[in-house]
Amino acid sequence: MNTKKCLAILFGLALMLGLGGQAAMACDTCGCSDKPAATQPSEGHDHSDKDHGHKHAEKKKCETCAKGEYCEKCEKKKAAAEGEKSKCETCAAGKPCTKCDAKKAAKAKGEKTICDGETCEKCEPVGKFEQVGVVQSLRGFFDAESKSAHEHNHDESGEALVDLILVTEKGVYHFIETPSNKAALSEIKPGDVIAAKGKIYNSGSMLFLDEAKLVEGKQVDVSKFKSAKGKEVELVGVNGCQCQLKMADLPHSCKLGHLHHLQDTKGNIYNYIPTGSAQELIKGKGGTHGQQVKVKATLLPGNTLEVKKAETVKKSEG
Repeated sequence: MNTKKCLAILFGLALMLGLGGQAAMACDTCGCSDKPAATQPSEGHDHSDKDHGHKHAEKKKCETCAKGEYCEKCEKKKAAAEGEKSKCETCAAGKPCTKCDAKKAAKAKGEKTICDGETCEKCEPVGKFEQVGVVQSLRGFFDAESKSAHEHNHDESGEALVDLILVTEKGVYHFIETPSNKAALSEIKPGDVIAAKGKIYNSGSMLFLDEAKLVEGKQVDVSKFKSAKGKEVELVGVNGCQCQLKMADLPHSCKLGHLHHLQDTKGNIYNYIPTGSAQELIKGKGGTHGQQVKVKATLLPGNTLEVKKAETVKKSEG
């Protein structure tokens, strides 16, 4: 073999090795290893530009996510990518799941923000409560209360806890009429600021206290709740005391109190402002104890009702 042929063969081998090495090189910018300009470019790449010869096609964005709305498919993908289980274990076991029910309800209403089921205490029937707030008298607290209601004579012999609420920066809360709550608040009066710890029963914005300690020198801004305009509603439910009310882990017992609240078919509990005709409902008088009643009222923060009209519902109407 002559010298010219040997040189040609060596040149050919060098050229092949050079192309192969180029094909195996990764893009310094994006880390891809697509074929170089010497071969046919892959889809989404334009190797003719001066900036390293790469242009990546943008991924098509989810139209739902782009609108800022909840997208179940994308949320499941994110959960899977993070190594989380995308299916609720409680639902998979066929058990009632308040967290997922809350998500479904919010989605049905078209709400953009969906409870994630982990950080939202309101989706749990019972939650831990630890807040600082000011104790207020319920009667006359809301600006929206009608003046005529306060012109009626009030029965001051009733349970004191009915007329006490705790107002914090987060909400308005009522005290469950239990002996332990009565003891915890025995030295507390309207206007006192307390650090309250215990349980919150979210169906009725009601507190079961473990302790209530006076806090000196702290102011609590209650203006946004006090000035709430309220909403006119018509509700039907059972006018029940602690014997009938369904409150998660709280047992049914007459020893827990005979003061009444309105509980609808969905389990929501409403608390009466002790004025006008509501005073009869609170005590279960007039044949309302444990009976279905229909009330027209103003709904205020803390599931609070200022009753305008109330009547018992006949069985045929239920």
